[in-house]
Amino acid sequence: MGYYVRAYCSPFRMKKKNFDEAYRLMCELNNLPDSVKNGGGGGEKWFSWMDANYPETCADFIAILDALGFHPEFDKLTGDIADLEYDSKIGQEDLFFRAIGHLVEPNSFIYWEGEDGEKWRWVFDGKGMSTQHGLVTYA
Repeated sequence: MGYYVRAYCSPFRMKKKNFDEAYRLMCELNNLPDSVKNGGGGGEKWFSWMDANYPETCADFIAILDALGFHPEFDKLTGDIADLEYDSKIGQEDLFFRAIGHLVEPNSFIYWEGEDGEKWRWVFDGKGMSTQHGLVTYA
């Protein structure tokens, strides 16, 4: 079960100098109350599709992106992230990206398409992240 989504051609930019801070912020999320976490069973809770102990098993920001299911593309000269792709079930990725939204370069986007054709994007303005819902029109 689950809802499959795909992110593609996403002009997502993050400078390499911000990777350590992004890692710290994403690890801090694991301290949120269990009521925020949608995965788990048997009394134990974690973020959907993530290991409960991801701060211990993910050595850095790129490892967390990988655990979330993202595939970054890097600028060969700077090592900055220049693009992201994703093709899997959706979990709680939005919480992780909201936590680091202020570290993402302004005018960055992640374009999403759901298995039912729904479209939306995450927009980064250098201060945070917001969601815009897509509307397809034909002329």
